[in-house]
Amino acid sequence: MIIGWKIGKHFKYPIWGRLLGMALGFYATVGWYITQEAKEYYREKRLVTEFCQKYPRYEVFVSPEELKKITPDNAEHYAQYRYTEMEQKTRKEKAISFRGSVYYQSSSTLEMMKKRKKFISYHEFKDIGNYSLNRIIYVDDKYKLVLYLENFTGGGSGSDGGKYLGLKFWFDYIIGCERLVQGLKELDEQYLVIYREKAL
Repeated sequence: MIIGWKIGKHFKYPIWGRLLGMALGFYATVGWYITQEAKEYYREKRLVTEFCQKYPRYEVFVSPEELKKITPDNAEHYAQYRYTEMEQKTRKEKAISFRGSVYYQSSSTLEMMKKRKKFISYHEFKDIGNYSLNRIIYVDDKYKLVLYLENFTGGGSGSDGGKYLGLKFWFDYIIGCERLVQGLKELDEQYLVIYREKAL
């Protein structure tokens, strides 16, 4: 704006030139900001939409009924759902591979899950700005099998860590695939019942 004001004084009518220069300077800077925000919005909207269309909200590989019947003798029938343990780069985190994707979990969380007799989960979180693309797999540690996979997106204007104070409200209008907390609660409980019975 200041530069526009200085350039405008060389016009035939300096006051109008200065005002026009200020206006052009203002719109140039604001227009650049709006363009960048629009690009960010449409990029994240495209990535969220593609993710939600590509992956189902959840996918069961070994049902609770099947898990009950698995023994060392018939476990090979479920080999297609077996995950591969990756080489640990650090002691703080463990990684596994399943169908071309790598999932992670902290070693301390894994120990806690095992102590509480819970079935174990690993995650793949991809941060794309104001949103994250999340995949969580729940596994049976004994037979190294993936029980089910959950896919969901999370984010919005309030997920910027307070950087923009949630003022980027337009990100709230991106339609994603939210986590099915209540929808999967019953499924989780069915698996947990089996693990409680095995622990007795």
